[in-house]
Amino acid sequence: MSSASDFIIENGVLKKYIGPGGDVVIPDGVTEIGDHAFCTVESIGGREHFWFNDTLTRVTLPEGLVKIGNGAFDQCVLLTQIVFPESLREIGAQAFHSSGLVDVKIPSGVKKIGDEAFCALGIFKIVDGEVWASEEGRDRLHTIKICGTPKMGKRVFGIIDGLQEYIDGNLKVQIEMADDIPLLPLVLSWTDFSPYQKEHLFLFMLREPERFRRADIKYVAANVKKGQKTLYPELLKELGAAETALFLDLNMVDAENADTVLELVKDRPSEKAVFLDYIAKHVTLEARENVIEKKAENQVEKIIKRNKAIEEAISLFAKKKPADVKKEWAVTEVEDGLRIEQYKGKDVCIVVPAMIGKVGVVEIANDALRASALGGTKNAYQKKMYKNKCVVIQEGVHKIGDYVLFGCVYLTDIVIPASVTEIGTGAFRDCRKLTIHAPAGSYAEQYARDNNIPFVAE
Repeated sequence: MSSASDFIIENGVLKKYIGPGGDVVIPDGVTEIGDHAFCTVESIGGREHFWFNDTLTRVTLPEGLVKIGNGAFDQCVLLTQIVFPESLREIGAQAFHSSGLVDVKIPSGVKKIGDEAFCALGIFKIVDGEVWASEEGRDRLHTIKICGTPKMGKRVFGIIDGLQEYIDGNLKVQIEMADDIPLLPLVLSWTDFSPYQKEHLFLFMLREPERFRRADIKYVAANVKKGQKTLYPELLKELGAAETALFLDLNMVDAENADTVLELVKDRPSEKAVFLDYIAKHVTLEARENVIEKKAENQVEKIIKRNKAIEEAISLFAKKKPADVKKEWAVTEVEDGLRIEQYKGKDVCIVVPAMIGKVGVVEIANDALRASALGGTKNAYQKKMYKNKCVVIQEGVHKIGDYVLFGCVYLTDIVIPASVTEIGTGAFRDCRKLTIHAPAGSYAEQYARDNNIPFVAE
């Protein structure tokens, strides 16, 4: 039985549990359980690390509890039972991540459930006092009943074994919830799927819609439509008569993409006839003309914004003293000058200088301005690089390394001088909005053409 000395409580917030574990009863009057309150915490090198709690087996929560904080019961691997009070309103991100919960009932009063709150249930066990991955846990059926319609984060009930498990209907987490809430984003991340997987899933849904929730079909359709530039070409090749009917029923063709779709099926007379008939009935000529006009206006706006970003980068750089520029860049010496290793400044519109001090910059190192994590969570530097809008490279740089700007999804423009004669593998990978500006006939122009990146001759 729990005692008052097992808890550190301040103004109704349970900051930390310091008891022996087992069956724990949280005292009345607690309105919030703080972040990581039940995690085992160890300090290494001045930083806190959260480890498995292999003592907690059951928790009784008090009526009046309103919030469970982020990671509150994260990695409580033996916690199999918990009853939520009707007063509960919020469950934080990763609150019960990697716990042992089997049956969960979330009250109708809960308004918000954070990212991965119940992700990876039952995947660990205790063997000879040590925490081991548990294959048995993967085979156990976990049931979760959601009585209301809370706002839910990403992969709230995330599964481990991937897309095929979802398609086959063999989820180890059985979730009961309102029919209009899509299940897919609660167990898997759409952004983690390859283009082939996205196409495969949507085709499967179009061919066997009875196997999926209507809300999920609509969710996937909306995401496919967002990525139509890359997904439509292969997808439309595979559509048969039955799939085409549902494809059209899901409003996958409209004034925005009607001309694109017709172009993709122009060599398939029967399919083209179906799409033409649908467009004639559902998409007016006026709507299509308005789209063309709007696209032209948007293109002009993009050019104006693009020029402003480049001008901002150059203007900010012009105001800097040589000493300030030197502080902004981590460099190493190479045979014929300096190699940029990392940017230490704070600007989102960046100029890579031709000179640092009295030495010329000749190269930008692999991964130097990278925003994509090598694995796991982005570090602080990658988060900063993620916000980049524009990069201007001054004349004199010869080489841009591998994956230099990988994952800079907000990067719209890069100015590359004629001096650049080498651009590495994946230099602009996932820079989806990028336009390359460079002199006509330069190496950068050919690189843009070869990699299907929009190009503007400077």
